[in-house]
Amino acid sequence: MRVSLTTIFSSVLCTVLVSSQDLDTYAEKCVNDYGIPQAEPIPGSFSQCTNDNGARGAIDLVEHKFGHSNVYAVTEQVVAGTNYVIFVIRNERTYRVPVYKDLEGNYSLQEGICYDLPSEQVKQFRTLFREMNKGGRKDTLLTEDELVNALKDHPVLDIPEREARMLFKVMDVNKDKQVTFTEFIDGFVAAYGVDDDE
Repeated sequence: MRVSLTTIFSSVLCTVLVSSQDLDTYAEKCVNDYGIPQAEPIPGSFSQCTNDNGARGAIDLVEHKFGHSNVYAVTEQVVAGTNYVIFVIRNERTYRVPVYKDLEGNYSLQEGICYDLPSEQVKQFRTLFREMNKGGRKDTLLTEDELVNALKDHPVLDIPEREARMLFKVMDVNKDKQVTFTEFIDGFVAAYGVDDDE
C-alpha cells in the first residue's frame, strides 16, 4: 500500500491544528470564582499551588495545547484526583484554564475555559484595593469603613457614602463584613461594569 507524501503532510498538519488551539477562541467571560482560593481555606477548597510535579504536568498540558503561555498562578483542589486551574495571560487577557489529573496521573483539559479582566485592569483594581486597605500589604481584607472612606474621598471615583455602603453589600457575598480582592473586583464590575477596550 502506497501513501502519498501529501496525505502524510495533511495528516500531520491536521494533528498540529487540532492539538494547538488559540486561547482567543474562548470568548466566554468568567462568571464565578472557580479555581480562586477563598480567604479562609476550608477542606476541599482551592489553594495556591507550589510548582510541584503535579502542577508542572498541568502547565505542560496547557502549553502543549495553547503554545507557550505566560502562566502567573496555579491553584489546586484535591478531590478524587486533583483539579488544577492554570491562570494564563495572553493578549492582555487573563484566562482560567481548568485541568484535571486523575488517580492514574493522566491529565485532561476540562470545560469552562474563560477569561477574566484584562491584566492591566486587574493591576489597576489591585492598586486601588491596596490604597483602600489601611491594614497594610499583609491584610488581604477590606472593611466596610475602609471602602466607604476611600470611595467618598477618591479624587476620580467620588462615590457618595450611601452608594458606597450599598456597593459594599453587593461585594460582601458571604456576608462576613469583609471583602476579599476577588469579591472587590466582582462587586465593582457587577455594579459599574468594565470597559474591555481599556
